[in-house]
Amino acid sequence: MTPEILPESSLSPQLDPHIDAPRIPKATIRIVTERPEFLCQFWVGVVESGTMPAGELLNVKTMDELLTKARKPGIEDDGPIALSDSARSPERFALLIPGPDSNDATSTWAGRAAREILNWNPKSIGLYFAPISNNTQEPLNALIAVIRNILDISPTLPIFLLAGEYGLNRILNITLKLRDELDPDQLTLEVLH
Repeated sequence: MTPEILPESSLSPQLDPHIDAPRIPKATIRIVTERPEFLCQFWVGVVESGTMPAGELLNVKTMDELLTKARKPGIEDDGPIALSDSARSPERFALLIPGPDSNDATSTWAGRAAREILNWNPKSIGLYFAPISNNTQEPLNALIAVIRNILDISPTLPIFLLAGEYGLNRILNITLKLRDELDPDQLTLEVLH
């Protein structure tokens, strides 16, 4: 029996022209001004050394207050610290990571922090790095560095940013600046507020 020779077009897979699949990954960052725990249950903040026991943070009413108190006055436990509160509705989870050391480059620290955050396998991530002094640029630089690393590893994971003490305009401006710096051929970033 002689093998049948098929035309080349029948050997290559045919794509359905009606499927509209995006070729470039699309990331979404949503800026939140209030009640963040209702939009995202997994929040990440930076912890500083202080005098408050970590368990007391579970008594605070809102996630923005929890993330702020973890940074100032700070807690007595060393980070990273995971706090889970399933008694509330909605449930909430806070991951508190130590900020960069003075010896650490922000980019090195941000890479480690992003990997640590993503190891928890969240469905979405909320971020708020509360300022600890009048120097608000340093925590914002760290925040943007962590976001860049998260987008590199998991570009389609929804990210929520709490405006908090920075205010909506400031968070919106740094997020739009980040969007403008990204290569649109590699990633599309949508910023919602």
